[in-house]
Amino acid sequence: MTDGVGLADSWCVEDDPAAASARIDAIIAGVHAEGTCWLGGATWRGRRLIRISVSNYPTTAEDIDASVAAISQRLPSTDCESASTTGKGTNAG
Repeated sequence: MTDGVGLADSWCVEDDPAAASARIDAIIAGVHAEGTCWLGGATWRGRRLIRISVSNYPTTAEDIDASVAAISQRLPSTDCESASTTGKGTNAG
């Protein structure tokens, strides 16, 4: 199972709200198309986000790991440190 590292720790926050919203919606659509898990989109404090709920008793640690992997593989591969110094993003962690 995951070792406490959140998905927010592994990518940068997009400074452009429209680009960030499009990226979030694309992640949700990709995970839905794959069928690994169901995610919901929402807007909170003006920012698009992914809602995840694990509430079914048969859900296993392996199911959670597969869901994290399905989401993680769709995250942009951005170096947060260099992105924050170049003004292209800020560290989410």
